[in-house]
Amino acid sequence: MNVDASEIISLLNPLTQNPNVPGSLIFNILLYIIFFLALFVMLRMPDKNILPTLLIATVLLSCVIAKLSITARRDPVFEPSSFGMYIVNLSPLVLPVLVAGTVRARKVAAVVVPSLVMAVFGVFYFFMFWFFVQRGV
Repeated sequence: MNVDASEIISLLNPLTQNPNVPGSLIFNILLYIIFFLALFVMLRMPDKNILPTLLIATVLLSCVIAKLSITARRDPVFEPSSFGMYIVNLSPLVLPVLVAGTVRARKVAAVVVPSLVMAVFGVFYFFMFWFFVQRGV
């Protein structure tokens, strides 16, 4: 398998769509919102919180994998209707809630509120993707 960096960058473009995935532009926008919220939470994470930091890093990675899987026309990481894609889509739903519950600090509002907002977007993305792409298979 040949990996081309320019092809990966073109697949990460928010306007790149796959005609085989209905509504892929909406999914792309939601993934970008979740990604940037996760990046914000990771940068605002207090010291000595290794578990919440790893959970947010997992959300970041799953957003990239989901984006590459949705927009790839050939050889995606996961097929859009596969169980692996279901698990990848489940992580922005579950992991931000776990982060909000496990972060340890005196002033956690800078992390907890964006984590819960990210979880709301994760719920919206997960159920939309399940309803429009995965349910019919």
